[in-house]
Amino acid sequence: MKNKRTAKSLKPRDHLLDRPAAQNASTLLLLFFLIGLILPVVSGASLAIHYIGFPNNPAPVVPYILLPLGLLSAVVGQRLCADRCEGGVMELLHERFTYASLAYLGWAVKYTLRGRPIERSPAGLFTVLSGILLVSRLLVKCRGYFPAVVRKQH
Repeated sequence: MKNKRTAKSLKPRDHLLDRPAAQNASTLLLLFFLIGLILPVVSGASLAIHYIGFPNNPAPVVPYILLPLGLLSAVVGQRLCADRCEGGVMELLHERFTYASLAYLGWAVKYTLRGRPIERSPAGLFTVLSGILLVSRLLVKCRGYFPAVVRKQH
């Protein structure tokens, strides 16, 4: 039996963004990008405001909802434009967590400069975790420079 499907008879697959339905996808991608960028930052800032600025309030629920929604939005946006963006989903999540930790550390520094103490739990734990995330992101961004430095020393 002869295969009727040859390379000449097959049409090349249309690109995802060339389809007529993809005309609205660019605004959708922008929406997912903005939501995935804003919600983690707002979540990190509101955690710092709550735990350091107003420590006697009841436990916050909104930041714990905003962070996963922002991360989910970032992942959906990354998956929709996977062929146009560099990096994978894990790198994107690491970047968004770093944005949240930067917001948290920024507000924590602001409150400590005003003389408010950072409690051990949970504000101190979040501060340590934010510092670790920030250092790990810096190490990931600078990983290309480490082999050059190591080679020069030997």
